[in-house]
Amino acid sequence: MSAPGAVRPGWTDARALALVLLIGLLVRLPTLEEPPGCDQAVFTCIGQGILRGELPPRDLFDNKPPIYDLLWAPAGLFASTGLSFAALAELLAATLASACLFAAVRPFLGRAGSTAAALLYTLHAGGFAFGGWWTRAYPEALLDVPLAAAATLLTRPVGGLPTRAVAGALLGGALWLKPSVLPMILLLAAVPAPAGAGYLAGLAWAGAGLAAAAAAPLALLAALGLLGESWRAFVGFNAEMLVSHGAVSPVPSEWLSVVFPFATYLTALYAWSVVAVASRGPLAPIVRLPLLWWALTVASAVAQRKLFAAHYLGITAPLAWLAAVGWRRIDERMGRRAALALLAASLAPWAIATVQFGRDAGYAGRLSGRLDRAAFQDGFHWPPLGYSIAHDREAARLVRQHTPPGSRIVVFGARAGVYLWSGRPPGTRFLFNFPLVLPGGGPIARSYREQFLAGLRTRPPAMILVPEEDVGIYEPLPSLELARRWPELMAILERQYRPGPRSPGYSTWVPAATTP
Repeated sequence: MSAPGAVRPGWTDARALALVLLIGLLVRLPTLEEPPGCDQAVFTCIGQGILRGELPPRDLFDNKPPIYDLLWAPAGLFASTGLSFAALAELLAATLASACLFAAVRPFLGRAGSTAAALLYTLHAGGFAFGGWWTRAYPEALLDVPLAAAATLLTRPVGGLPTRAVAGALLGGALWLKPSVLPMILLLAAVPAPAGAGYLAGLAWAGAGLAAAAAAPLALLAALGLLGESWRAFVGFNAEMLVSHGAVSPVPSEWLSVVFPFATYLTALYAWSVVAVASRGPLAPIVRLPLLWWALTVASAVAQRKLFAAHYLGITAPLAWLAAVGWRRIDERMGRRAALALLAASLAPWAIATVQFGRDAGYAGRLSGRLDRAAFQDGFHWPPLGYSIAHDREAARLVRQHTPPGSRIVVFGARAGVYLWSGRPPGTRFLFNFPLVLPGGGPIARSYREQFLAGLRTRPPAMILVPEEDVGIYEPLPSLELARRWPELMAILERQYRPGPRSPGYSTWVPAATTP
């Protein structure tokens, strides 16, 4: 029986972690009514398709693996509730990842240090300032969970070699959320536990778990006869996309983010130096390289004044501290003063960016009741792509007015929100037009263009909408200009369609046989 006044083991840790998670919840509460961004609208459409029993259309812009599509299946249930499935998914992912991160660094940085690390993560990952609402529930945020769980297992000898196999399986599963995380996965799998079995045996067990998790979906695709098609879509097209992207956008920060994708995986980066410290194997120096790559990416972004440079500096502060102090004094715990200094250095730029974004997005007006839900959501836009929620809502109203229920439409752009708000399903598998307008596209991209045109000829949609103000990622031109530069598409529009009613920010076409 414990002595009077004694604190039970673990109770203080539990309270510290609960406080961190509560702060993360409170920070995200205002985001639950956010409208879907570009990618979120696409995957909500996919979620609706899955719930209707339809094959989910591929996202041919980011080429997300099927498991990411399946994770969005519940989004279809939230499409008409006014709640953001992306914000809810991110809240759950951030909660799980923060708890894993707390446990991973606790033995090395003490209670103060682990609380600081978990708090920094729950605030930075997908928060107000990290890119804005359109970054909610990206694969990078969701795969933080298996990465953080694997890091927790890798920094503990509990369970011995089978535990390393479980960690490897978690890393292998993360591949099916974002294949570009492979370099980080291989480095993490190569880190031996702080104690226990030998390096080679631990590496073998982790490798076995990773290989099993990575191969299982491949075996399933092969059994269904879809392996070749999946390889063509996920590997072949991505290669063409990378070549086209590099040809039109040779920007250092863009190339760094492709070649060194570590810059987007915050959980692993926060825990990285701790994992590296735990490593005693021959690959220990290599494991530390992601911090250098992260620094190069940040430096490039700052030099070009891109991607919330101040916010990235805030994230870099704890990484720099962990790299400098953690590697030099492995067994020394982080004191309370050091943890507070670390928090202050990182939270200052985070607070500035958060206040700026919150003011621009109108959160204060919504929380005070000055804005209703529709007015609040209409205020969201993304200037880099000419993305306007208000224009999309107006276009959706026009679609409902001029098309019968159940009919299908096509939005030639990156504005899948029109499908959601109009209640009209997409008439094509191409929910983004990016794969259709790759400059100098290879054979796979050309086949996609042929599929798209064939669908317009044989199954004319009730309306075609083309944004006039958006700016493509691979071609810095609005979708309307890209359509006009596509002779085959314009020929179909001239023969089978006529100009439809105008909507702010949109040009529309309807089948020529329809009455005005």
